[in-house]
This record gives sequence, structure tokens and C-alpha cells, in this order.
Amino acid sequence: MMQLPQFKNSDKLYHFLGGLGIAALLHYLGESSTHVFYAVALIAALKEGYDALHPDRHTADFWDFAATLAGPCVFYLFI
Repeated sequence: MMQLPQFKNSDKLYHFLGGLGIAALLHYLGESSTHVFYAVALIAALKEGYDALHPDRHTADFWDFAATLAGPCVFYLFI
């Protein structure tokens, strides 16, 4: 399996790219920008909730949530 590059705060980049990808997909499927933002926010919150419930292997982090939400914000700035 291919390994993604690791660097300081690389996790935040991957959260951002995930949010961006979800936003692009939902936009392509015809969802409004409001629905896209709320959907990404829900997915990010669920992911961080999962992380909080599994502290042995994951770390819940507000900045991961914020980085994920930055994805759709940037997406809608440039389309």
C-alpha cells in the first residue's frame, strides 16, 4: 500500500484534502453550497467523535475538524 508523505502537521493537510474532495463530489452531484458545508461539518464531527471514543489509536482534535471544514470553504472560493 502506498504511504502518504509525513511531515509536521501533515494530518491537517489530509483533513483539508478530504473536506475538499467531499465538497467537490457533493457539488458535482448537485448539492447546494449550504448542504455541502453542513454535510462536511457533520462528517468531520462524526470523525472527531470516533477519534474521541478510541483514544488508544486516535486523537480527537478541534484543528482536524477546522482543517476539514476549510476544504469546502476553499472549494467555493475558487469555483
